[in-house]
Amino acid sequence: MKKKKFQPNRLLNNLSVRSKLLISFFLAVFIPVIILGVIFINRTVEITMEFTVRDFLVDVNRIEKNITDILETAKTLSDRFYVDERLENILITKFTSLFELTKVLNDYTDFDYYIQIHKEIASIRVYTTNPTIRENWRFMNITNKVKESLWYSQIRENRGKLCWILFSESDAENPVLRLSRTMPVFEGMPFSILTVDINIDVFTSLLDEEAGLIMFFLHIPGKDNMNLITFGGKTEIKQDISKEEILQKLKSIVDENKNIITINGKSFFKVTRQMKEVDYLIPFSFTALIPMEELNKNKQNMYITGFIFTLICLVVSSVLIYLFSHFLLSKRIRLLSKEMHKIASGNLDISLELEGKDEIGYLSQDIMKMINSIKELMEKVYKADLQKKQFEVKQKDMEFKLLSSQINPHFFFNALETIRAKARSNRIDELEEIVKSLGRIMRKSLEIQQNPVSIKSEIEFTLHYLEIQKYRFEEKLEYEIRISENIKNIKIIPHLLQPVVENAIIHGIEQKIGGGKIFITSHLLKSSIILTVEDNGNGIEKEKLNNIQQALLSEVLTDDGSHGIGLINVHHRIQLYYGKQYGIHIDSKVNTGTKVDIVLPYPGGDTNA
Repeated sequence: MKKKKFQPNRLLNNLSVRSKLLISFFLAVFIPVIILGVIFINRTVEITMEFTVRDFLVDVNRIEKNITDILETAKTLSDRFYVDERLENILITKFTSLFELTKVLNDYTDFDYYIQIHKEIASIRVYTTNPTIRENWRFMNITNKVKESLWYSQIRENRGKLCWILFSESDAENPVLRLSRTMPVFEGMPFSILTVDINIDVFTSLLDEEAGLIMFFLHIPGKDNMNLITFGGKTEIKQDISKEEILQKLKSIVDENKNIITINGKSFFKVTRQMKEVDYLIPFSFTALIPMEELNKNKQNMYITGFIFTLICLVVSSVLIYLFSHFLLSKRIRLLSKEMHKIASGNLDISLELEGKDEIGYLSQDIMKMINSIKELMEKVYKADLQKKQFEVKQKDMEFKLLSSQINPHFFFNALETIRAKARSNRIDELEEIVKSLGRIMRKSLEIQQNPVSIKSEIEFTLHYLEIQKYRFEEKLEYEIRISENIKNIKIIPHLLQPVVENAIIHGIEQKIGGGKIFITSHLLKSSIILTVEDNGNGIEKEKLNNIQQALLSEVLTDDGSHGIGLINVHHRIQLYYGKQYGIHIDSKVNTGTKVDIVLPYPGGDTNA
């Protein structure tokens, strides 16, 4: 008897879909999630550390800038008084009396002014050998005591260069950071030293705002030692390290090249900056320390957070896979669902061929038949809609050209009739003017064609027409044009105004006994421009007026047989171009006159004027 060969594929095929999903979950989800979770947690901790250090370095840069600004203020004041001619005159003057000296010093208030502006400046003084200047709180004599002081010897050694030093009048007084320099020395000028003192408390309060421990140092030029100006930082850090401990480890703190140092058994991350960008800042440096506990305080929290996040992912995945394995159907159902999703998204380019003669097989066949039917129907609808749109566009274009072309021949016919009548009367000068106006009109017509023109251009075109008609009717025709300046440059379709004016002359003024007048005005109403042509002619009978208004409402261009096609033509052209809400409105009374409003869109928006 042959042994049955072990076939894992057959074993898997015999398992339920739910069992297969559970196995797939442990192999494809559980293990990768754990591995990725560990990598994610470690990388997150590293990134957090990097950001913490980066934030600390940003603070260090800000500290350096703030300190530099304070030192720059002292240096700027020193430069200002170094070239102060009034101060120079005080120093070289030999005062003959205390009254003269007091008056001069009382008038010189520059020191007080700048001390009030810059609160960080403790004092500005001048030490001088001029014996006629008695000591006060701004001008001091260079006495033997001054000559024996450390800062005086350093300023002498510097030979006119800037000199920084920690200075205190006595042990009981708090020191200040003093900037000293000798004043210019020339014949007749006593030896003088300008000093600008900065409050140390300014630096201390500035550093106390920072998260780490910041130490501000002053290096003594030419010597291998330095002075701690001040230090500041968080209260708890200052409590852990005293000033004496800092002074004791001063040399090792600054010179040690390691980024991490240990003080009193505690580790600190160290950043040292030598302020060397500008010559006068060379003696200064500062060292910033932040406890490693501060950098690592989020490390444990990140590990815990990462572990919880990974655990939640595993639990959620377990619940989901259990639900899916419980309700999920076979591969054929999944494939059917996938293809149906494509169809629902609008993708009909699928090939769904599922084997089997069960409900799923028949369903897949029916779906393919439905897709083919939908494709055929969509193609028919698309072609029909495309043909309809093309027809509408061509139809409107044809109507527009037809309507526009019907105006010019009628107008030129009337113009030529006028020329013929005038020629009969042998008035050559008037004939010349008429021909000139006609030439302008023809030139305008050739320039305009079907492109939009300005209202100003349309008015000029109409004015030439009125000038010709004025020669024809003489005293019988008067006209007045009042168009608002703020609409003259607005573009409209051409040949809108002249046909309306022509209609007013032929049907209103020509048949009127006595003289007649045409008024052309404009005004704005809400979002529309209204051009009004009004005459005091015979008017239109009620029945004819109704016929014209019906023709205006009609979709088809018709000739009413009495007032021509001018008004209706203009009305239909406006509606074709701008829309149904625009066009012509007519109001007329027999023996009183006719008023025609041409309503056009106003591109300036909603307004009342």
